[in-house]
Amino acid sequence: KNELKAVHFINNKKGWAVGDKGTIIYTMDGGAHWNQQQSNTTATLNDVQFLKNGMEGWAVGESNKLFHTINGGRTWFQEKTDADVSLTGLFFFNNKEGWLIGEMDRVYRTHDGKKWREFQYRSDEDWNRVQLTNTNYRIQFVNEKDGWLCGTDGSIFHTSDGGETWERQESHIPSNGHVHFPATSIHFFDNKHGCAVSMVGHIVTTNDGGKNWQLRVSGIRNTLYNVQLTGPKEIWVVGEYGAILYSNDGGETWTIRGGKTDFTANDLQDVHFADENRGWAVGNRGTITRTEDGGRTWITNDVDSWGSLNSLYFINDTEGWAIGEMGRIYHTTDGGKNWLPQRGATALPLYGVYFKDSMEGWAVGALGSVVHTIDGGQTWSEQISPSWQTLYGVYFLNSNEGWAVGWPGIIIHTINGGLSWEKQESDTFNELYGVYFFDSNHGWVVGQFGEILYTENGGKTWQFQKSGVEKNLRKVHFANTRVGLVAGDTGTLLVTSNGGKTWVKKDSGTDKDLHGISFTGKSLFAVGEKGITIKYTVDTLGADVKDLLSIGEKRKEEIPIVEETPKPIEKGIWEVVRQPKWTIDFNDVFFVDESNGWAVGSDGCIVATNDGGKSWHQQISGTTKPLTNIFFHDTLDGWVCGEDGVLLHTEDGGNTWSSQNLATADGLWKIFFADRLNGWIAKDNASLLRTKDGGKTWEVYETGVTNRPFSDIYFKDNNKGIAVTSTALGRASIIETSDGGKIWKSKLESQERGRMIKRLQFINDKTAYAIEPYEIMYTTSDGGGTWDTMKLGFDKRISDMFFINPERGWLSGDKGFITYTNDGGKNWQTQKTDIEEDINKIHFINESVGWAVGNMGTIIQTEDAGKTWKIQLQGDGYSLRKGYFIDSKEGWVIGDNGMILHTSNGGKTWEIQDSKTTERLAGVGFAEGTSGWGWALTSRGKILYTLDKGKKWDIQKNQRVIPPGNYFIRDCQFIRMNEGWAVGNEGTIIHNVDGGNSWTISDSPTSWTLNKVNFPGYGIGWIVGNNGTILYGGSEGIIWGFREGGTGVNLHGIDFADMVNGWVVGEFGLIIHTKNAGTSWNGQKSDTKLTLYDVEFISKNEGYAVGQNGLVLHTTDGGETWIMQETGTTNDLYDISLAPDGSLWIIGKWGIVLKHLSQSNT
Repeated sequence: KNELKAVHFINNKKGWAVGDKGTIIYTMDGGAHWNQQQSNTTATLNDVQFLKNGMEGWAVGESNKLFHTINGGRTWFQEKTDADVSLTGLFFFNNKEGWLIGEMDRVYRTHDGKKWREFQYRSDEDWNRVQLTNTNYRIQFVNEKDGWLCGTDGSIFHTSDGGETWERQESHIPSNGHVHFPATSIHFFDNKHGCAVSMVGHIVTTNDGGKNWQLRVSGIRNTLYNVQLTGPKEIWVVGEYGAILYSNDGGETWTIRGGKTDFTANDLQDVHFADENRGWAVGNRGTITRTEDGGRTWITNDVDSWGSLNSLYFINDTEGWAIGEMGRIYHTTDGGKNWLPQRGATALPLYGVYFKDSMEGWAVGALGSVVHTIDGGQTWSEQISPSWQTLYGVYFLNSNEGWAVGWPGIIIHTINGGLSWEKQESDTFNELYGVYFFDSNHGWVVGQFGEILYTENGGKTWQFQKSGVEKNLRKVHFANTRVGLVAGDTGTLLVTSNGGKTWVKKDSGTDKDLHGISFTGKSLFAVGEKGITIKYTVDTLGADVKDLLSIGEKRKEEIPIVEETPKPIEKGIWEVVRQPKWTIDFNDVFFVDESNGWAVGSDGCIVATNDGGKSWHQQISGTTKPLTNIFFHDTLDGWVCGEDGVLLHTEDGGNTWSSQNLATADGLWKIFFADRLNGWIAKDNASLLRTKDGGKTWEVYETGVTNRPFSDIYFKDNNKGIAVTSTALGRASIIETSDGGKIWKSKLESQERGRMIKRLQFINDKTAYAIEPYEIMYTTSDGGGTWDTMKLGFDKRISDMFFINPERGWLSGDKGFITYTNDGGKNWQTQKTDIEEDINKIHFINESVGWAVGNMGTIIQTEDAGKTWKIQLQGDGYSLRKGYFIDSKEGWVIGDNGMILHTSNGGKTWEIQDSKTTERLAGVGFAEGTSGWGWALTSRGKILYTLDKGKKWDIQKNQRVIPPGNYFIRDCQFIRMNEGWAVGNEGTIIHNVDGGNSWTISDSPTSWTLNKVNFPGYGIGWIVGNNGTILYGGSEGIIWGFREGGTGVNLHGIDFADMVNGWVVGEFGLIIHTKNAGTSWNGQKSDTKLTLYDVEFISKNEGYAVGQNGLVLHTTDGGETWIMQETGTTNDLYDISLAPDGSLWIIGKWGIVLKHLSQSNT
């Protein structure tokens, strides 16, 4: 019954196997019968080998054990090796020449079969490049010269001189983070044909002795333990749960010959059935499987996950979510046939998930993680729970009230959709796994050691119920307040018909752990350990569960179709008085000739021109995702790719764009076509999309080279290509392929970490350039065979390059930077662009005419090789952060890039004032009266001042910030002309009492980012920030302390109508209110999940809140009810200002300004 680790046969009859507790067994009849041999050890034995004579053999194992026999194993004796680690593998040529391998990079060699010496097989160069210590698992020689050994980090080493020197081969086994999955076994048939196996079903093969290894698709996710080739193309692989795979074509295709390799090989953690036939289950190793015949057969879906999936939830028979390790979340809208990953808000394991409807859901996991979505999972954001321990289960009654449970004895409760959570006392320290509430009062929780808890007051108090078992209980469900069922370990099924006063154990028909349950109209389905799936009916469980089994039917009958009452909207309130047109960050530009070109960028923007850029018009892309790259074959046929798997195609020059369904959410970064039919797209995790039919179909090439994306790619023809990327350890890398992108080989790798090559360009088949974002350019003149390094020494980040021939080229980068070379990069000359925006892409159509695109809608063009650049398109839409208005006519607004705008005619026209800085501005104010004296504060703490209403701004001289800080100021307020406070990142609070000349650090009780400061009266101040931070400053703001707001979300705005009535706003539509100067805070219903950035109250009854997507809320009853107002914009709104005459102004993203219509004509 002990686990066996290795087997060795010398012919078709005679063989040995070794394993746990010193187990050695042998057979003389091809395995029909096995007999035990005495090893005289209890150590685990990891490998065994016999010479052809069948008499002399060796076995190795843990604690440096080496055993030797010369009589076929009748007696075994231990030999001394001087090894100081556990031994994992061995290989003997004869009774003299042999090798041992083990942990901690140990390799030992003997020439006489008696004395062993440690052998340093790794070179200093390899140690410097891969600073990881290996555990070696297997070693094999095919002749006296050629041998291989494999181990951790996907390592494969080869020797061609009998072991005197060893060279690392690139195995292309995928990485898990910064480290590759281990190569658990390797075998060669001859010195050409070999195979290595790994975890998660990974297999790599070679037909050239390991010069090139290719990652194969095995079709399973089991850990694979051993491999053997019986011919050049015949391969057998064995692994976890008895998996046996066979290939007769060198690994191109695999067939399953035995064991559990489908979903049933893995533990199943959760199950959901829509009806008697259709159901889904999730489990270990990324298992997602579905049935359409009531569980008789199951179809396993292939998802890009190697970690366990722990829970799933379906809201109907087509749409559902699955969650698991590393914060992974998958979503289906077609009944589980296809699953797409969603970008979660945490990398921690998730264990429980619940959705209220198709838009809003929650998931919980390790370290108290709670993540929340309000858009069906397109975006997830983290909520702050009051527990740092693991949460296993979650359940919500509606959008507001829910519970989560975990370890140790953790029960947390929310009444505002998770914006704030409070702990409930469970009086237990056991792990709690499952939670279910029938209504807001009656609920049950189950957990470790047979724990069942019950409440009839919403969790204010919890009572123990006697389960009668000591097994871990995983799931609980009730049909009403009387009838319920619990499932747990070792096949435990408990039923109650009196609300849990007594629980009756049912015969489940299994001793396997049950992890998930699901009810339909007639049946109960349970899944669990080793992939078990069981269907129960009334006949098998008894009539007392009839109410439970009919839950599915009752739901359909009882849940009414509710038509939502349209929310009232107040119209005709706001006028947009400033709306910049171009607010897009452009990422790429492409021209097919001097007239026809396109540019793509943020928010799914595509613009086109047919007159060389004299005029640009927007095209409808059909997406709001950022677009990253564009390619056109001619004026009609073009492609665009972007983040989250967006791929668009046009056949009419972009008048219409069609979305291509790629079933991926990976970022797509570069499109390259060698001709009309053959194309590649570089995407995340060093994988490629490959088409051979002009984009009608795309095949995924998982290269396994690195876990970083390919930054750029180039193909000389359908087979030979070059790519640039970064290794898993962060080293800049250039790699090449000769088979169309399946197998890649390293050509260059930097020694330093933290490097990545950004761009690659081939001028012709021989000459190419590649560049890193800062100092380094690489050049080749032999088609990529060798690369030379050139240091540039620029102080700007380089974003792109374009060479029109081997000598003439341009680089572009931050802050309008463009530089030019006419000698292949030996010398560079900066060109004047007259822009401050970052330039992201540059493109030339010939030696003179080119375009560059960048942030803030910037497109510039040259017709003289860059001697002069002309602005063709440029937005003035820097985001505005704060406003200061004297009245309904005159005011100033400030924002990003040092932007100061002034109006004196109620916003009809705006004058740009020169702030003499490009830093973000965080505050602005002016003296009362007509003196014209005003100030502004930059995000780095510099004071600007003016004496003439901003016609001239100067930076205040001799300014002192004590100590000089790396600040990023987010808000400031001067309560009088010579005294003010500013707040910012890392809990920064600085104070000034001389009009801005000297700033001192105030003691801050937090390191969280602080977003807003508000002094409702002299000497009394408030600050709000991230993670629910609310600070109160008495004693004139000298001493700051926490006030409990009952939430953990990021807070952005605060305002007091008087000294006692105040409001705070933040993420997910949070509004909390105090009537007692912050002693206690209570939530108010905003009817939105959008982030609110600012709040302003005119009186203690009337106020406004502003936020994302142009949202303005208005209340006239102190916040008891909030009503949405129509604004005419979808830009985020950051600040609302009340002028002394009562006029209201709102400013926000991309430079938008709104004015309250009651003042628009005054």
